[in-house]
Amino acid sequence: MAPKSLPPIGKFPAQGKAVVIADGTYNIINLASGTALRISGTENIVGDSRELPLSTQPEEEWTLKYDHTQNAYTIVNKSSGTYITSDQLYTPLVQGQTEIFQATSSQLSYFTLHLTTITGAYAINPAEGGQVVELFQGSSASGTAVQIVDSDGTPKQLWSFAAIA
Repeated sequence: MAPKSLPPIGKFPAQGKAVVIADGTYNIINLASGTALRISGTENIVGDSRELPLSTQPEEEWTLKYDHTQNAYTIVNKSSGTYITSDQLYTPLVQGQTEIFQATSSQLSYFTLHLTTITGAYAINPAEGGQVVELFQGSSASGTAVQIVDSDGTPKQLWSFAAIA
């Protein structure tokens, strides 16, 4: 089954087909800050420094698996085995914001990727909505909240995927 076409997401252009990154394990790095997605405790997913001790590096490693029936990805943390979800299961780090959280396989969400034509980075969006995943204020501070917002086309909403060997 061919991937379905994706509509424009906010300020990001429409693509001819859904972007398919090979299934595998990656660091997911924010373009604005250079920080990586990392689990924090048992609930939150935050932006954090990429200079971690070897023993905690798997907290920043994510396995992408493309689901051809959903035409979207699941994203699971290598260290905890928890999935990224857009469901609001916990209290957000930034009050009043919609954030991404850790979830069990029964609570997982699907995500699609939009390749930007300018930077080659990706916008990550929940498959069930037209919003994107954003690092709060594009901050490079460790423990920065990661939220789901309307697209404004800025680098704080763009992510690169560095393959883990």
